[in-house]
Amino acid sequence: MEAIAKQLLNSSPKPFEKALTIQPRAGYSYKTTIESRQKQPEQSTHDIGCKVYINICYSDNLPAPKLASEDDIQKALLAAPGATYQVPLSLGQPRKLAGTKESTKDMIFDACIHTQPFIRSEHDLDFRLYLLELAMEHIEEALCVSLSRQFIMLKVAAKGAPIPKRTIHLPENSGSVDSLISRKLEVKKSPPPPIAPIVPQMTIESWSCKPLFKKDNRTLAVIIQMPPPTATPIPWDVQIDGTRLLVKGVDKDNVIDIMLSETIDVASASNRVDYYKKSGHLVAFLTISTVRERYI
Repeated sequence: MEAIAKQLLNSSPKPFEKALTIQPRAGYSYKTTIESRQKQPEQSTHDIGCKVYINICYSDNLPAPKLASEDDIQKALLAAPGATYQVPLSLGQPRKLAGTKESTKDMIFDACIHTQPFIRSEHDLDFRLYLLELAMEHIEEALCVSLSRQFIMLKVAAKGAPIPKRTIHLPENSGSVDSLISRKLEVKKSPPPPIAPIVPQMTIESWSCKPLFKKDNRTLAVIIQMPPPTATPIPWDVQIDGTRLLVKGVDKDNVIDIMLSETIDVASASNRVDYYKKSGHLVAFLTISTVRERYI
């Protein structure tokens, strides 16, 4: 009874935490194996050579990393002494592959991060390797094992899809991301897999523009989760107008007008807009003007 009471106390939200149910989105996946145990064989149920599938997934509802300079981020990528940059990560409970024998000890882990670092990992190989290592370190701690660093990237966005929903406990102080570690994140029991494939819930009618902003020195990044394409897609047209970003084509009758917190150097050759087809994000990299405009 004492053990049960302790478990219930540990799983209940603390007074300074709030519970939130999220649906992680699939990003990319890879496979590795258990190389050694950190416990005696009789104390461990995880066999050496057991396959471990890891899904890197993302959600806007998880806290983003604290703003950091590129130098600080590079220190973290190199594991340099004194590195302070951290990516909050929610590690789900281990899952079994559907259709495998009960005796099979291969497992799947879903490692969820905020959308912002996931987008960077799509075009920054070093940053992606940093996230892969981060997820493996969390799993090693959870299983008390050592994983092989000889891994294989899979061709599927997520092994064992769909990724189950989970409930996380967030600090009431939204800025307190340092205390958000995977060990403090609780997950619900995974629901049984659906018979029919899941259809994306977001439609052009339900979509709303909720841009994220990230400033790094003289660059302002505007990240927009775009709606799914329609049967007859309209080409998107992005225009920069000083302190505004105009997006046309989402709705043929309307223009999305995004007010920017900085004045943009419209003539800069460094301005660019990228679309990440896999995640559905439109990202504008804009050069901040060094000349202040005068308003009369």
